[in-house]
Amino acid sequence: MEQRISNYSTYADYASIPDELRAELVDGVIISQARPSPAHQIISYEIMAQLYEHLRGKRCQVFQEIEVRFSEDKDPETALQPDITMVCDPSKITERGVLGTPDLVIEILSRTNRAHDLFWKYNRYQQEGVREYWIVDPIRQNVRACVLVDGMYTNAVYGAGDRVPVTVLKDFEIDLGLVFPPEHETQ
Repeated sequence: MEQRISNYSTYADYASIPDELRAELVDGVIISQARPSPAHQIISYEIMAQLYEHLRGKRCQVFQEIEVRFSEDKDPETALQPDITMVCDPSKITERGVLGTPDLVIEILSRTNRAHDLFWKYNRYQQEGVREYWIVDPIRQNVRACVLVDGMYTNAVYGAGDRVPVTVLKDFEIDLGLVFPPEHETQ
């Protein structure tokens, strides 16, 4: 379950948290993250596998639960850990994670993070210029793909049997039939 760890913290406070504790720094507040469920992990691994295989030997790189900071100077009070992050500019990859705006961010909803991912992160990723933001809903077995057009997200929803185009990559789609197989029930 997500819960507030502190009322106000700096990035230095956040950086001192042990690696085994999953947390994000959101506007100066450290928020613990729930451990992902098995269904969450299956979905994440399948999307990662499809992206990784397509990106092998290419400039873009994909990461799971890596720290993302949009800027050291502009916003020292926010450090997020999206479920999946893709970056096509190698200069944004640091020892701790990603420093700069990712090209694609994917969040997988859970009971505890639903509102945060649907509203706060949606607005924040849009504001920071994340070119593509996917919201994966394991319960509804769909993906809401948000693509940045003229500074605003356009949204399309894809179901379990669909193929979702990754617009930041040319001619590539994620097969949701593999992400949400009919015989697999998610929670």
